[in-house]
Amino acid sequence: MIKYYIIFTFLLFCLIYCTKEEIKNKVSNYVPLFSASIEGKEWIGTASWRTTPIPLVGHQTVITAVGSEGVSGSSIVITVGTNRAGAYSLGPATSGNTAYYIEGQKRYDATQGQIQFSLFDTINKRISGTFSIQVRNADGITKDITNGKFENLPQQL
Repeated sequence: MIKYYIIFTFLLFCLIYCTKEEIKNKVSNYVPLFSASIEGKEWIGTASWRTTPIPLVGHQTVITAVGSEGVSGSSIVITVGTNRAGAYSLGPATSGNTAYYIEGQKRYDATQGQIQFSLFDTINKRISGTFSIQVRNADGITKDITNGKFENLPQQL
């Protein structure tokens, strides 16, 4: 009986003294999130990243996100030549910092965009940031990927 009283007291304490924002912040520190708007429609995925050292060049970081909505088979891949926080431009594959979007059987390559790493924690192996990309497929159809956000993404092992 005492065990239940202690648990109830703890939960009551949390409800009284923890605000909704504090709880959300604590949860977001543990749950990886990757989201964006594609042509105005919300897109949510699961994601991870990896960094590879490249001799005489530096590092290359690749973020891979796979859509979790429906069975559309969509994914977003962003490649940036860094392992540090900061803002970086995205463009065609020849620019070095690039991205592409897969929707079903169609691939859309970046024509322009930006990624901002607000956190690049190489010790705890977590990254966070925002991005926006304009992409185009081989048929010339463009899509805007806006309001991109990734929080606390784990490094791929």
